[in-house]
Amino acid sequence: MTLRFPYAVRDFEKIIRDGHIYLDRTHYIPVMENWGYELLLMRPRRFGKSLWLSTLMNYYDVAKADEFEQLFGALAVGQEPTPLHNSYLVMRWDFSRVSPQGSIEQIQESLNNHVNSRIHIFQQDYGEQLVFPFRIDPDDALTSFDALVNVVRQSGQKLYLFVDEYDNFANEIMMASSQGRRSGMQQRYLDLVKGEGIFKTFFKNLKSAGSGDGLERIFMTGVSPIVLNDVTSGANVFQNITWEPEFNELCGFTAAEIRGLAQEVVEACQLPAHHVEQIVSLMYNYYNGSRFIDEYEDAQEGTKEVPKVYNPTLALYFFDHFQRKCRYPKQIIDENLVPDDSKLAYIAGFEQGKALLENVLSAEKTVSVQTLRRNFGVRDLFDHTLQQDGLAVLLCYLGGLTSSGDLPDGGNTLEIPNLVMRKLYAERILAQMTQHDNAKIDAAHLHTRQPASSLSRAR
Repeated sequence: MTLRFPYAVRDFEKIIRDGHIYLDRTHYIPVMENWGYELLLMRPRRFGKSLWLSTLMNYYDVAKADEFEQLFGALAVGQEPTPLHNSYLVMRWDFSRVSPQGSIEQIQESLNNHVNSRIHIFQQDYGEQLVFPFRIDPDDALTSFDALVNVVRQSGQKLYLFVDEYDNFANEIMMASSQGRRSGMQQRYLDLVKGEGIFKTFFKNLKSAGSGDGLERIFMTGVSPIVLNDVTSGANVFQNITWEPEFNELCGFTAAEIRGLAQEVVEACQLPAHHVEQIVSLMYNYYNGSRFIDEYEDAQEGTKEVPKVYNPTLALYFFDHFQRKCRYPKQIIDENLVPDDSKLAYIAGFEQGKALLENVLSAEKTVSVQTLRRNFGVRDLFDHTLQQDGLAVLLCYLGGLTSSGDLPDGGNTLEIPNLVMRKLYAERILAQMTQHDNAKIDAAHLHTRQPASSLSRAR
């Protein structure tokens, strides 16, 4: 029997309809409903955020009411659905599709075009539920969105907006500043998030629309709070559930789930049972290690035993390969995660960043911070007194470090989560050393050539 692992599949409906393995997380839906109307969840790259967003969209979409039993009947929330299922018009913005290339005006045009395209799709999908049509302004997506929200309200409907990877294109601009152009690229980022352009205005409009003007709920995903802080000047626009203990296992795979999947692939490959323990041990060392909590005392009634979770993309990469060939993948690191090295390069480009990377690779293996901050902006990373803590916390958001415990003074200890990330650290530091050595060689070469040149002129 061939097992179908949804590696790189982020569409909930496709996973269910095509018979892929789906590790049920729908019991979190009522928990999230009780948390509030405007929620923000941040997880590292390729940690299952988009799939969870897709799950929510299928659950709340009024157009999917006739398919509820087929999609959710076998899942936890299908057994005990909340009253809000299939009661919203839903819209999705995916900011990973917004190009970070070109001038600020060109980036804002790309954002404008993306939102307008999603509004056009919304108009096609829900035209029958709206009392009258509305005009899409090709040059101003904010005007288009205001018109949409107004029509939804007048139609007696409710809108649920999903924003995926809200900080993606802004992060690309911010982190490009590590490539020898820090000052210019940093200003470009600030112009985007601080200027009174479309990006900042979008968040102002979302706050207004969510205050009784027709937009009832918002769920937003991202990697870190930096962009939101910079855009909103630290305003608490969304409830940040990133570090809340009850959501620690929302996107990652648990140890029990990894063991269960290991047993399935070993049986499917008709291998001896001892292979299960080998797989579990290998995956524990390479893929396990992430915790998404900042207060251990609240996690499990005062205990320190907070479960770690596995990166789901890495786990699915491994199992998908194993069930196809009945052997371990030759490359234990999924190449799709290697671009995370650019984020380590960004960290290493700061004055205290390289030392931070070296410290976490040292024998002590942990670093400490005062708190896993939920609000901080890019300027904090350039404040010498805040830089080391800020970079360490940013690494935690990026998946390069993870929470490992409380300190007596209320702070947090952080550690490298697994061998995959440790390998990326080592490669980054080696690259830094190589660049430094090459620079010294070039300088020495120029120095040794200078006397010869002078002698030539003297003759």
